[in-house]
Amino acid sequence: MNSDRMGIVQKLIIMWTAVLLIGVLFGVMTKSHAYYSISYNLMFNLLVTFLGYILVGILLGMHHYINENKKDGSWKIDWSLIFGFILPVSVLYVAFIFNILNISAFIISRLGVEFPLILGVIIGYTAVLALYKN
Repeated sequence: MNSDRMGIVQKLIIMWTAVLLIGVLFGVMTKSHAYYSISYNLMFNLLVTFLGYILVGILLGMHHYINENKKDGSWKIDWSLIFGFILPVSVLYVAFIFNILNISAFIISRLGVEFPLILGVIIGYTAVLALYKN
């Protein structure tokens, strides 16, 4: 019973730490927007915002990493997930950041403003899922 209680306490601490870090990331992204409104440094704003959403995805995937870390064995990388999903989606993500071939307007007009941001969270989350122990 005591070990079950300790496991619950550890999970709660990890969960609240992740929530706190996500809050800090959103605060940094908000400050980035404020900095942009003063300096008009668009590239800084875009990089902080888009990298911030990838970090949010990584934080959301930490439960998988923690569960895998408890297992015995050596760490492996799921290369099919990296090359089959993360790399193509990351290319689309970069194309959106730098507005290559006017893809930003196309995506926003069809899928909404939130789509690229959700894409960043998915990239970060699946990057964590690509790590596992054998």
